[in-house]
Amino acid sequence: MPDESSKPAPIPDLSGTLLNDRLLFMECLGAGSFGKVYRAIDVTSHKDDPACFAVKCLRKPGRGSFEASLQEREFLSHIVASDHPNVVTLHEIIIDKPYVYVVLDLCAGGDMFHAIVAEGYFTQRTDRVKVAFLQILDALHYCHQHSVFHRDIKPENILFSKGHSQAFLADFGLATLEPYSDEHRCGSWEYMSPECIGKEFGFRGKSYSTRANDTWALGVLLLNMITARSPWEVAKRKDKCFEAYLTNNDYFLAVLPISEGANSIFKKIFDLDPSSRISLPELRSEIVALDTFFSPAQDPVTSESMPIKPDKTSPRNSACLRRSGRSMQPALSSCGIGLLSITPSFIDRIGLLVVKDFDSPSPMSALAPSAVESSTLVVPGASTSLTSAASSLAPITPETHAAMVPVEIEEVPGIPGNESEVRKGHIFRDLKKPTWVRDVVPKSSLFHRFVQRLTPASRSIR
Repeated sequence: MPDESSKPAPIPDLSGTLLNDRLLFMECLGAGSFGKVYRAIDVTSHKDDPACFAVKCLRKPGRGSFEASLQEREFLSHIVASDHPNVVTLHEIIIDKPYVYVVLDLCAGGDMFHAIVAEGYFTQRTDRVKVAFLQILDALHYCHQHSVFHRDIKPENILFSKGHSQAFLADFGLATLEPYSDEHRCGSWEYMSPECIGKEFGFRGKSYSTRANDTWALGVLLLNMITARSPWEVAKRKDKCFEAYLTNNDYFLAVLPISEGANSIFKKIFDLDPSSRISLPELRSEIVALDTFFSPAQDPVTSESMPIKPDKTSPRNSACLRRSGRSMQPALSSCGIGLLSITPSFIDRIGLLVVKDFDSPSPMSALAPSAVESSTLVVPGASTSLTSAASSLAPITPETHAAMVPVEIEEVPGIPGNESEVRKGHIFRDLKKPTWVRDVVPKSSLFHRFVQRLTPASRSIR
């Protein structure tokens, strides 16, 4: 029996908290083992049209812990990916003694799972499927071009703007910067490729392409959107639906209301050989050229047919789409994460300046509990997750030889998704020795594009 006393205390209700003299926590949007997510209002924005954000509240991991390394990898992955307009923007990371607060865009349209199952948003709508899917494909391709591999593509991790006009890739908690990984069984079962599962088809004990694994998951996502069902529960021979597909790769055409063109695309995605699997640019071209994803028998205007009812005893029907369980993280023993220090070359790579905040007030004020020893990281727009071996980062913790570096940055035009102005922000983190921006950060880097001198907020709510 696990010791109940060893479990971390739940995060209390933070509604009414004022974070960093700026973000007022409103209602809780969701909670889980990771922490809580709140809707927050920026009290410094215009009162008639206040800016709103989603703030993820996480427990601060122990210094040097495995969880801290995972969190650092998540932050880095999201930072690198966040320049794309279809990646959820991570605006700010605020760290105090008990918690880490991740400030993200608030996506008012909910997640893709709800759009598929509850709204039937994509039912018989090739146009809607194309728009949303191509946005996510483009975001994922951008990630891959910048050596970020998501490893947890699923409807729950796709968010929408109000009205569903824009889709956003979210949750980089399992992302890696490694193009090949030996961290098997990482992600959600329904979306894992056979090589990621690493049990059959000659993949046991072998590293796998994280790029090809993402493509496989994207194919499952596309089938979710078209049919409101999953192709299988797990890509293993013991799964009757997957075995049926292995026996006849036209299986989908026989049991699902999809077009021959869509079936052809799925066969190129679900190729057991990762090296032969269709690339994202090729997949994009095929999606654009396709007339319809749906069977000709299904009229997009008048059809009232219901999805095929599942029959778990027969491979002729795949499972109805349901929310996947908690995504599986790689085991500690498989990650080999050491306590690696942040180096100037790393800072140069992502364009971040790492310093310690000596002068700014505690980030929690007014209605919030007092905080001790805080620091803040502001980035252009990303989410979270860190876990590869040699390239993984150690947790960034307070050190004694840090220095504050004020930086003035001029506006830089032409930033995707933000043409009018550069986001204003500041970066406060801790480094073992002083590092000066002019020595390590190229002018074209993310730091120069997005970071401006901090003006501490003095406003509070009474």
